[in-house]
Amino acid sequence: MAGRFFTEPYLIAVILLARTSFPSRKSEWILALVIIVSIGFFTSNSRWYPITKGFIYDNLRKISDERSYYGITTGILNRQRDMPLPNFLEVQNGLHARQSHKRVAVAGSIGVLGFTAGPHIHIIDIWALSDPLLARLPVLTWHIGHFERLIPKGYLQTLKSGRNVIQDKQLNLYYSKLRYITRGSLFDIQRLIEIWKFNTGAYDYLLSHYSQGEQGNKAQGDEVPQVDLRDGAIYYP
Repeated sequence: MAGRFFTEPYLIAVILLARTSFPSRKSEWILALVIIVSIGFFTSNSRWYPITKGFIYDNLRKISDERSYYGITTGILNRQRDMPLPNFLEVQNGLHARQSHKRVAVAGSIGVLGFTAGPHIHIIDIWALSDPLLARLPVLTWHIGHFERLIPKGYLQTLKSGRNVIQDKQLNLYYSKLRYITRGSLFDIQRLIEIWKFNTGAYDYLLSHYSQGEQGNKAQGDEVPQVDLRDGAIYYP
């Protein structure tokens, strides 16, 4: 997660490197290689984790090292003969979701869990990384890369039944138009018009009162039990 902050410097470095004259002597190439490899081995949070272990979560800056976190259960160096990989809760819950034959579930981790669960269950992501409606609603709590949203009343039932029963009237209308964009015929002219309207803010007013008023009260959300969905847990409404 921390590496994303170096995207611009990395691009500039590549441009400068491309415009720089490369060394012609073999000794200079060897020296450059030694320096690069040394930095890779001994720099904190390098790609060679067997040599230097990176932090998993920085409480001060709220930046997590996702590679180090998942490397514990997915890294090939941690593989054991009698232990399948990956070996963590998301896989177990994903297999359970696949076998449950449920239509909808709520979770806080949709990568490995969603892949394991398969395409026949709709997983609502509380971080809104994959949900077009929740992604447009105000944030409750957050740390870098994880912005939690409240699930509106009626949204779970809407996804289970396929019929829009979101209780908030303006949010109901907003979702109807959003669903037409995300699930309509790809080259439908009216769909393209709706995409234009969304991108020019034509329907922003439908979210304004929800963002300022009801969203501030957690009681306005669907009833989801007080479980920590951030740790790979899954809930079936």
